[in-house]
Amino acid sequence: MKHVIISFSETLNNEKVAEQTAHDLNIDWIRLEETRKRTLATNFFDILFSRKPKLTLDFQSIESYDFIVFMGPVWLGHPASPFRRIFDYLKVHQKQYGLVTVCGGNNACISNPKLHDYLFKRTHIEPRFIKELKIFDLMPSMDEKERNEKMFKYKMNIEEINQFTSEAKEVIEAYL
Repeated sequence: MKHVIISFSETLNNEKVAEQTAHDLNIDWIRLEETRKRTLATNFFDILFSRKPKLTLDFQSIESYDFIVFMGPVWLGHPASPFRRIFDYLKVHQKQYGLVTVCGGNNACISNPKLHDYLFKRTHIEPRFIKELKIFDLMPSMDEKERNEKMFKYKMNIEEINQFTSEAKEVIEAYL
């Protein structure tokens, strides 16, 4: 079975974990790029209107893969909007997939209950796995307001990237 990691990242946290994971597992990696520059307003309107950003990805380039690992952030409980066009592609091409996300997390560190249902609704295929790697778990103790402000701008260091890469590899290796 041929695998690929397709990643999207604004803070580069997801990108660094995706790149290292693909390298360590010796599988292909595709960095998802949009045709337009992303802004805060773009994020807001993509979420509000369920827009599907245009991508530079040639969809024929993923035809040969049997299993896709999506790696990217979660915005308001849903995978980042640049993945939407690929999710639509999966409806037609019926490929197996999983999701690994370097995401904010929360005080209770509860898994996001919306992710599974959202992915199934978008693709009509059960995700093989969902792995949430939470920035919240990396941050030192501080008051909740300060932590929330810093969490969305957090840049992982090499040790944290290695930690999350190890966790991502563990779940992906079950499907190699």
